[in-house]
Amino acid sequence: MAAESCSRSDHSIFRKTNAGFTLIELALVVVLVAFLAVSVLLRFFEFSDEARQNAEEGTAGAVISGLRLYGSQSTILGREPRFPDELDSAEPGDASDASPLFEIVLAQGITSGWSKVDSTRYRGQAGNLYVYDNEKGTFTNIG
Repeated sequence: MAAESCSRSDHSIFRKTNAGFTLIELALVVVLVAFLAVSVLLRFFEFSDEARQNAEEGTAGAVISGLRLYGSQSTILGREPRFPDELDSAEPGDASDASPLFEIVLAQGITSGWSKVDSTRYRGQAGNLYVYDNEKGTFTNIG
């Protein structure tokens, strides 16, 4: 009987020690998961900002290419002035389907993400300010 009671007590001790995780182990897992979640979210927001910046730079590059093409056509056709007075006929405000931006130098105007500040200044979707110089035909990021 002594052996029987001894083995029962051994089993009950064994069960109690391996019944689950300790509070410290659970806390460490929660902290680790929270750290990984924050890391993933920060990378996601970084990619979003990078995507907006790249899209803005792509649009600005298209406008610059459109201005070069317009200038080349003006030279060939003997058109003066060489560059358009304005890049679009839109009023200051956000780009939209009813008020596209850059339609004079792009085949299809930009209908979202950009805004027109005045006749020569535009704000891109990443927040940078661009200035159009109709004498030189430049479209410059000034921050």
